Amino acid sequence: MPTPSSTYSLKPGVSLAERTTFRVPARAAWLAEVEAAAALPELLARPEVAGLKLLALGAGSNTLFSRDYDGLVLHFANSGIEVLEDGEPARIRVAAGEDWDGFVRWSLQRGYAGLENLIFIPGSVGAAPIQNIGAYGAEVAEFVAEVEAWDREARGSVRLTNRACEFGYRNSVFKR
Repeated sequence: MPTPSSTYSLKPGVSLAERTTFRVPARAAWLAEVEAAAALPELLARPEVAGLKLLALGAGSNTLFSRDYDGLVLHFANSGIEVLEDGEPARIRVAAGEDWDGFVRWSLQRGYAGLENLIFIPGSVGAAPIQNIGAYGAEVAEFVAEVEAWDREARGSVRLTNRACEFGYRNSVFKR
């Protein structure tokens, strides 16, 4: 039975097939749709999921399940794009649940140049720094000032500078 909250939902035994581009049949022991990062402390403290391994799943374009996942799958369904500084360079805060290609198109429509080589890459904004997505000689690391993340050990939100993200070719601290 789903557990509703104003900022997340938690469901047991959810199919993951429609949540990945490969559409391979697999189920998650638990799936949480998170609409606000502030809900993470409450969600992760729930007895049903406390201590389970976690997998953050964006649009599922870089994920292939070969079997059921016996942990908690987190899907960030939050949205929002906010221009913090409209200068050169601009500083823009983007929610993890935003569609990456949609964000690139949004930025180009408003005259923010730089991301055009990263258009058509499937996935979510929140997944982009994990994989350090790239194409045609550009990587997302070139455009990230900082990433707000959830530190599972400290049980709190942290802001990591570009350097602290330890970006490498298709790699970052978030993969480790």
